[in-house]
Amino acid sequence: MTVREYLGETSPDAQLEAQAEAACEQWLTTRRGPQMFLGRPRLFEDRPGRRWFIAEQAGQVIGVLSMLRVSYIDSDSLINIVFSAPAAPILPTS
Repeated sequence: MTVREYLGETSPDAQLEAQAEAACEQWLTTRRGPQMFLGRPRLFEDRPGRRWFIAEQAGQVIGVLSMLRVSYIDSDSLINIVFSAPAAPILPTS
């Protein structure tokens, strides 16, 4: 598994974004229990001020973390969206 920053604001990749949207859809359909967020994540809308970190395994997107800049002076960011697809490995705890 690798995690990398995706520069979607400056150089969008339609194939990677489609994979991320598909992973998000898998996550949405398999989540269980009480939910704090009931809307649909908008992964790649409102691009200015966002940072994305993409987890991939065997060439497939298995997770996304999206951050939203909340202060342009101090470069403060807020985690906006984070999820992993059902196919993502569960790492053992030590």
